[in-house]
Amino acid sequence: MPKNEELFRAMNYLNIKEYQRFCDRHKIPYRICIEVGGRLKKTGEKDRKKIVLARMRKFVATGKIAGPTVFAKHVVSFDKLKNISPTTQLHFGQYDKKNTRFKQVMRSLTHGKFKDGAVARILIREFWTDGKAPTLREFAKAWLGSNVAYLENHPEAAYLTDRRVHGPDANWKAFRIRKAKSVLAVLNRLER
Repeated sequence: MPKNEELFRAMNYLNIKEYQRFCDRHKIPYRICIEVGGRLKKTGEKDRKKIVLARMRKFVATGKIAGPTVFAKHVVSFDKLKNISPTTQLHFGQYDKKNTRFKQVMRSLTHGKFKDGAVARILIREFWTDGKAPTLREFAKAWLGSNVAYLENHPEAAYLTDRRVHGPDANWKAFRIRKAKSVLAVLNRLER
């Protein structure tokens, strides 16, 4: 197996602090940006690990830094949602997991199944990244048809993937630390 493939797979064992430290050192973006007045503004939201690792892998392979995730101005609104219905559009800045009416509508559109969690957050960000502020009906349909929760689609969730394949391992934390140290040793030798 080529050396980069081994390194790239092992990068899945990095934790948030470890990969953000590398990104900070090399100016690889991991904060989501929004368009404001023709300029990009960083938000407090961070990209998922999968996206950040893809940027890191590109940097390692090519020396090039991919740009940040940007939500276009037409999918951003900080106005509070009012009169929430299936046709209400959901913009970045409006997702409020504590809004009971939002949850009621989403549950009614998903036959009571909707849960605010990782799947919902991944899906809504995909809409916004694609430049769309979906209606709650569109969001609910995507949520019902989603397969993003399956572990095999998320190798960056190394612990869950390892548990699924090999069963629980009491020494997993030590294993992760060894893997991460090995990866960081290689990454820290990079001079770009």
